[in-house]
Amino acid sequence: MSQSESVHKRHASELEDGLCDVPTSKKLCTSSGEEPPVESEPVAIIVGEEKEKFSVHAHLLEGSSEYFLKVLSVSQDGDQMCTVKLEDADASAFSIYAKWPYTGRFHLATSPDTQTPNGSPNDMCWDEMSACYALSDFSDATIDAFTRRMEIRNNSPVELAKWIYPKTTKDSAHRRLCRDIIVHTWARKKWDRLWTEDYPPELVANVLADVSVKFARGSKRRELTEFLEAKNACEYYEHKRLELPCYKARFGI
Repeated sequence: MSQSESVHKRHASELEDGLCDVPTSKKLCTSSGEEPPVESEPVAIIVGEEKEKFSVHAHLLEGSSEYFLKVLSVSQDGDQMCTVKLEDADASAFSIYAKWPYTGRFHLATSPDTQTPNGSPNDMCWDEMSACYALSDFSDATIDAFTRRMEIRNNSPVELAKWIYPKTTKDSAHRRLCRDIIVHTWARKKWDRLWTEDYPPELVANVLADVSVKFARGSKRRELTEFLEAKNACEYYEHKRLELPCYKARFGI
């Protein structure tokens, strides 16, 4: 194994530790007040066509979602548990979202090392995380999970822009992530995908504009891990554009 391969393998291992479900800190005791607040009543959320039921404390939902903040601000009569129906949401994605306010982590059903039978980097973990992106209040955290995993694999899912562009506005930082990955890290053989697959026309136009700037500056293609490592932690988060606090501040990440 070459020295560069050894360094990349060690770096990937360190990043994987940060993406998995096990907390990086294993302290048994900690100060009161550092834990997620659970004084509020639980809320029943009925999700999807199968009407799968989840229970999450109201305070955590209100603190992580503008939608739930508005819905739960309506007073409830009696002692019956508040119920919210999300008929169009994906139950598997919401299962991940329901645990996130408590831990600040993604608890995936699929092992981070599981790949599709052909060994494609577009594996089942990407599919799980792309479903999470559809839950808009979860989007910055999902982008964080995407970028951490891309650093680990030194590869990106080719469908990333297809997942993100339809759900974002033209000035979205998440769209910029999609463009930057293509412009700065894609190998030449990948570029045919832009013309032969159903990528959003806006993406193709944005990429061509960005490429002209790149060529004018004489920039060269970079490895994805190297490119993402050099970015500020909040570089591709929407909270800056929306003038909201970073989700990480709530979890002390």
